[in-house]
Formats: sequence, structure tokens, C-alpha cells
Amino acid sequence: MSEIRCGIIHNDIEEAIRHARQSLACVDSEPYWAMRANRNANFGNVIGYQTVDKLKRWRLDYDEKGAHVNEEDFTCAPARKVRHEVHPFISKDLMVTLFWQKWTRRYDKPAELLEREEILRKQRQ
Repeated sequence: MSEIRCGIIHNDIEEAIRHARQSLACVDSEPYWAMRANRNANFGNVIGYQTVDKLKRWRLDYDEKGAHVNEEDFTCAPARKVRHEVHPFISKDLMVTLFWQKWTRRYDKPAELLEREEILRKQRQ
């Protein structure tokens, strides 16, 4: 799935999230958990939200592109991925981590995630 830019540099993370949600025209129904252990920065955290059918979601990310929100819509053919960039002087990786932690505290971790965490813990021993 190729990624396109939304064309706006958002002033803050909340604005980028609002734009992604508006573009998806959906209600956040359930948390979207980071399940890939090779991405240690966000593994085990809620990094965004998705619809119950998992066909639309947005997630907060931080990488070499800086802080941004990825909007993903799998109801389109081909699937659509839009990057909502956040002004680089406003949001640092710490802000992204704080959002992930705030969202994660709201929920019990799913069983699949707990199993993956246990496997990783045993591998590290």
C-alpha cells in the first residue's frame, strides 16, 4: 500500500488525529495495539484506533519522518494510506510516547499480546 501525504503540516498531534478521523469518516471503536515485537518503541501499547471490522484505522507514529498520524482505509481498492505530518518543532518522540501510554492505560491487554510479551520475556532470560 503506497503512502500519500495529506498536504497539511498539522500544528499538533490532536489536529492530525482529528483530520485523519474526519477523512476516514468513522468512529473509533476499538484500540489498535502494536503487536510486532521488532518495533520495541511501541510494542505492547495502544498506538491508535480502528473500526470493529478493522477496515479503517489511524495510528500515531514517530520515525525518521517525525511525528505523524497514519490513516489507513482498506475499504478502497487499492487500500489507501495517508500520512498526516505534525510540525517538527511541536511534537517530539516523547509526546508520541505519552499519547501511547495514556491510551494503553485505558484497556486490558489482549491475550494474544500477553502471550507475545511472555515469549519475549523468556527469550531474554
